[in-house]
Amino acid sequence: MNAEGERINPDESIEIGDRVWIAKEVMILKGTIIGSDSVIGARSIVTKKVLSNVVAVGIPARVVQTNISWLIESI
Repeated sequence: MNAEGERINPDESIEIGDRVWIAKEVMILKGTIIGSDSVIGARSIVTKKVLSNVVAVGIPARVVQTNISWLIESI
């Protein structure tokens, strides 16, 4: 809080879509949105929006693969 009693670091929501894989030791910062069917690689730091159907890795997390799919078809 500042001298006037106002928060200087307000909270923000985190939104995580359906069927998202979040690997070990990932940090997801406030205000982040992770789209459905995505993968976040180990030890990544997610600082902004990650679209659906992508793989994101690194510090900060960046998209390294797009158009991934979790569809399993019967043989």
